Amino acid sequence: MIASAAEGMFSNVTRLMDEAVQRVKALDEADNYVRRHYLSTKATLMERGYSEEDADRRAGVWIFDEAPGQINLNTSTIAAASGSWDTDAGMADDYLRKLGHAYGNGFWGDPMEDVFRLALSGTEKVVHSSSTMLYGALDNDDFYMYMGGLATAVRNMDGTTPEMVVTNTRDPGRPEMTSIEKFIGTEFRSRYVNPTWIEGMKEEGYAGAGEMRAFTEYLWGWDATAPEVIDDAKWKETFDVYVEDKHNLGMQQFFETNSPFAYQDMTARMVETIRKGYWEADSATATKLLQEYVASVNRHGVGCAEFTCGNPRLQQYVLEEGLKAGIPVPALDGFRRSMEEATGVDIESGAEDAQNFAEENDAEMARNLDTVPAMSRMARQLEGYVMDQQEDSPQSSTVPGGSTTRAEFIVLLTGAPVILLLLLWRRRHRGGAR
Repeated sequence: MIASAAEGMFSNVTRLMDEAVQRVKALDEADNYVRRHYLSTKATLMERGYSEEDADRRAGVWIFDEAPGQINLNTSTIAAASGSWDTDAGMADDYLRKLGHAYGNGFWGDPMEDVFRLALSGTEKVVHSSSTMLYGALDNDDFYMYMGGLATAVRNMDGTTPEMVVTNTRDPGRPEMTSIEKFIGTEFRSRYVNPTWIEGMKEEGYAGAGEMRAFTEYLWGWDATAPEVIDDAKWKETFDVYVEDKHNLGMQQFFETNSPFAYQDMTARMVETIRKGYWEADSATATKLLQEYVASVNRHGVGCAEFTCGNPRLQQYVLEEGLKAGIPVPALDGFRRSMEEATGVDIESGAEDAQNFAEENDAEMARNLDTVPAMSRMARQLEGYVMDQQEDSPQSSTVPGGSTTRAEFIVLLTGAPVILLLLLWRRRHRGGAR
């Protein structure tokens, strides 16, 4: 059975954090930011039509997660389908809807997107926790789905991307708050463009090629959700290492022997990143990528990733830009035949339909983000999920010793966001369900 972190295996932690919130928000003292936010949210909800009692309860919620039993955030799916959107509004809308379920202060998984928006708006910093070298930011989609997805949601509400930092305790003797740029940059250089890592992956054959392809997708995921983090230099270095083979590792022969479609997808993703304007590549680089992608399709057929076969806008771009770049017409004709045979769709008509869909969908998502969710939509209850008062053991309801001081609760509260992010991270890897 799958379950969200807040109501699943970590429900006891959720109750403790909620208890901390409720105690701290009741303290009428200077510089109590929890109480200040609670009162501000309560006033806003009352202005929107909630009763004072209902507004008070909702304003006291500080813990949000996916609905009970759900792990279905679609950030990575939306990012991968890059031909279906031109703005990141869809990722923001999905994040707010999926994670906007309230836990605490009498609620347990109730949809409460309007309150979630009020909690997120004005966010200046997003903190993620990393305590192991086993997982990084570029070897899976979890990191950017949650941290990048949150940054996307805040940016779409407030207009700016919040600062992103990692509570880095990989070396317990030297803990630090690492900027996401530094965190990703270190991993990028030490693994994915490092000849030693690449040689190790080459020994794994097909699986190693798959890891190289996956890294390119995760790099794109970060670029799609947090464009400020992935600069042109990272894409250029990826191109130099895997396409130009700057380290003389025999990359072309490796991919041809072990997984030509991995190489095809990597070159296609880089072309798509250029098409969408996330990478301002120089003309020589762009031309080389077009040549490699077209040649791979003509030589091996179509690998049919979601962003290639399912992206007629990219196909049209390849034909148009390839012609400008001097790619021989027979090669482009071969590319066209392969794509249209694989998809059963005329490229130009498919591209027009995809363009229209993206425009309409982006506009709808923008309207969703600009409109405060209706109270009736947010106020409905989830049948079967009730937050009851329970008699817990001292270990699960109080801090060790059987009593909890005000200072201890404040410490617990201030650490809650980091704890929640860590729980989400661990949940995604241990749950094994999506």
